[in-house]
Amino acid sequence: MNRDIKKKLIGSIIAVIAFVILIAGATYAYLVSNVDVTNGNYVTDTHCFQIDYNINNTDGTQNITGILFPSAVPTKGLNGRVGFKTTNNCELNGKGTLKLFINSNNNTTNLTSIASSYCRSRKTGEAVNLTESECTAAGHRWVSIPTSYCENNATLETMTNVSQSDCTSNGGTWVTGGSPLKYAVYDNNSGSGTPVKAGYITSSDIGDSNGKIIYDNFIVTDVQKYYYIYIWMDGYLTDNSYNDIPFTGHIEASAIQDNEASR
Repeated sequence: MNRDIKKKLIGSIIAVIAFVILIAGATYAYLVSNVDVTNGNYVTDTHCFQIDYNINNTDGTQNITGILFPSAVPTKGLNGRVGFKTTNNCELNGKGTLKLFINSNNNTTNLTSIASSYCRSRKTGEAVNLTESECTAAGHRWVSIPTSYCENNATLETMTNVSQSDCTSNGGTWVTGGSPLKYAVYDNNSGSGTPVKAGYITSSDIGDSNGKIIYDNFIVTDVQKYYYIYIWMDGYLTDNSYNDIPFTGHIEASAIQDNEASR
């Protein structure tokens, strides 16, 4: 074979191999798992990342679906669990993301608005259409729903009987016009201590086909790590009409390679 032709042929082979390596490297650098499953103990692998959906609800699926009741703390709401890890054959770490998708319905939309103060019947516990003075004169209870209030920064729990100055001086946040529908993400199964992330669910989040990111940029390693998601309704900001509200949503999880923290 002519020496020049041989050189050109070898050069072409090297170029093809380099191109294949480049494409393979790009594929390896962006491995994503984003699935919508119906099996309560579903485990999915994408070569390097393993995501385990195991939602702790009575329907045994990955959906967060049930009835919401007003509560004072996040852990009294609906909950789910998602696990992350890298597989043994991939020596890298990842960054994980949790998204919440909420089905749209009229009741859920109403949950994102704070209730107004009202009169509660002494006998039935139901709302009575009376003014505050008429309510107390009739022996009923006037329920004051705050329009501004103190919140715990970590959990977004409403702190009652706290003035604005006391609130901010003790590390709280004085809130006006917040949403009673909230979420919290914990990295332990008891929901104790400080959540790794907490936030509000607003009307624009409901029915959003892109989902709401509720926690992201957390490290995924070869050690199995579970995250516990709570959807809850703040009872200090709601009235009797917020009882027995159906909620339907689901969690989608994904992971990509963390280029700054490979093993």
